[in-house]
Amino acid sequence: MKRFRWWIIATILLLTAASTTAFCLPAEACTTIRSVQPSVTVGDSLCLDIKQDLDLGNNGSLLREGTLVLKVVANRGWELIVSGAELKNEVDTIIPSVRFTYTSTATGTDGQGREEERFDSANQVWTGGTPTSNGEVTVAYRLNIPGDQAPGTYETTHTYSLTPG
Repeated sequence: MKRFRWWIIATILLLTAASTTAFCLPAEACTTIRSVQPSVTVGDSLCLDIKQDLDLGNNGSLLREGTLVLKVVANRGWELIVSGAELKNEVDTIIPSVRFTYTSTATGTDGQGREEERFDSANQVWTGGTPTSNGEVTVAYRLNIPGDQAPGTYETTHTYSLTPG
């Protein structure tokens, strides 16, 4: 019986030693500190938002005014470009786009605004600036309606494009 107990104890000790050796790595392969190097690529990001349409209303005057506020978010230099056409009514009578003038100012960026300039249908750079997460461009429109302009509702589309600058 003593021999059997001794044999069981020896077997247990032998198995314990063998399993410890099988699951341990050499000391130089084990460490408690590892480093990783996270990496991310950030592309160009340009975002333009206009909160409302421009309604120059009907105040009985030949000089109409309205304001747009554009929100700009850009992670690089940017330019705001606008293009458009003349105003037309339902029978294609026009008010030439050069009758529009505008003033633009930029805040939240070092963008340069424009002083009272005539609008034409070609692409025009209205302002530009440096990267911003909270840029704002305020555009004040003025429309000088000719005194002999035919009655009607006149509409056009002005397209604003935010481009790398």
